[in-house]
Amino acid sequence: MPTSRIWLFVPAVAAALLLARPLAAQCPDGTPLPCGAVSPALPRIQVLALQPEDTAYAYLASALTEDLAGAFVASHAVALVGPRATAVAADYVVSGRVRREGDGVVVRCRMERRRTGRVVWTTLLPRTARDLPSVAPALAADALRAIGLQGAPVPPRAETSPTTYDLVTRARYLVSRRTEPAMARAIALSREAVALDSTSALAWAGLAHTLERESLWRLRVPGLSPDSALDLALSAAERAVELAPDDPDVRLFRVQVGQQVDPTDRSASLRADREILAAAPLNSAAWQQLAMNLLETGDHQQAVAAFARAVALEPENAERLTFLAIGYFESRRYDSAAALLRRAEAADPTYMLARAIGGQVALWRGRVDEAQAAFEAADRLLLSGGDRPGFLEMARVLQLRGDSAGARAYVSAAAAAADTVRPSVHLALAMADGLLAVGDTTRAFWWFRRYQPRRDAHFQMHLRDEPAFDGVRQDPRFQALVAP
Repeated sequence: MPTSRIWLFVPAVAAALLLARPLAAQCPDGTPLPCGAVSPALPRIQVLALQPEDTAYAYLASALTEDLAGAFVASHAVALVGPRATAVAADYVVSGRVRREGDGVVVRCRMERRRTGRVVWTTLLPRTARDLPSVAPALAADALRAIGLQGAPVPPRAETSPTTYDLVTRARYLVSRRTEPAMARAIALSREAVALDSTSALAWAGLAHTLERESLWRLRVPGLSPDSALDLALSAAERAVELAPDDPDVRLFRVQVGQQVDPTDRSASLRADREILAAAPLNSAAWQQLAMNLLETGDHQQAVAAFARAVALEPENAERLTFLAIGYFESRRYDSAAALLRRAEAADPTYMLARAIGGQVALWRGRVDEAQAAFEAADRLLLSGGDRPGFLEMARVLQLRGDSAGARAYVSAAAAAADTVRPSVHLALAMADGLLAVGDTTRAFWWFRRYQPRRDAHFQMHLRDEPAFDGVRQDPRFQALVAP
């Protein structure tokens, strides 16, 4: 499961919330989960990708687009619609262009009312290089004022040198490319940013994120193994927390990295998640992480309620919707999951995880055509290796269609390219799933045993909850894998 991308420090409401029950999640108002009704629907804004006037600055336009979307979310005054959703899903559409001017930048933006096409806001915002981090919050605040809204106050941010900001932004863009050359360059730029300013929380957080992605994706970077990348990511995350101890997103990312260090126990993560939410109860990423940790411990009811809270805060976010659907799927509530996944796909048709989970849900609802279409879409969207949940359940579709030879060929092709030494959690489970589908139980258990550590909370969650493994639950070999 993918994790939330934590890059720049997203402003959060500084309302204090004391948790009366330290071992139970709560709503922002202090009441127990599940939370009450969502407040009236917020205006929906779609932020289209800002276009660079010079392709050399595509990285800057990409970063400013993400930051502008994040600033709208942090305002808690609007709901954000995914950039790839149909325009009809939004009330307002924001677009713009970015150009470099001297050592600074000029951003030209406009916002249209979707229904009428009337332009309700335009701006031409020049900023020096030193003021680049303030561009997105300023644009969002100005756009909200134009439609009579006021967002949550933006806390002051630590000053970052223009060169450090530029290096971090370039690295951030390269990581999103998800290729080995881009990752190698991103790591080099992140290290350069830290060397330039060792007191910048932004630089350390950027380095931590880059290294954590490398550890997770296992891309081949010269001189860096996945294990050493994780160690370095943890050190960088700790340094970022030292420099920005009150920033909830920095603390949240530190928890995410720590889970990779000890993936077998979620108790520390749960405590940290609740502490973060006590200080930032409107942080949807923290609610989502709390929910996943609860799901991994087997607390389905509390997990679904926390996932729902994340969706309430960002109702048009494809990732938030998909993770709530995952909570329902793992709880065997397939119809509820399917409804959410339709919303997620409408919000972002290219969000791979929504397609993958959608295929699984359709399969276990007996909708073979729908499952095949979703799996094929997920295969086309998959950007690295085979690390997605259930990526070999296409074999089950082929089997249901009577194409046993095609199912075996599909699984064999995946096995030929798979990492058999240190497979990721989803790869090991998917290979076992596919082999079970074609009746090769012996090799399926070989793949189950390849993943280490076996007590990994996420691995155990899949073993415990996945319907694909129902056929072998009584097998002593499977029971030996499941932690008590």
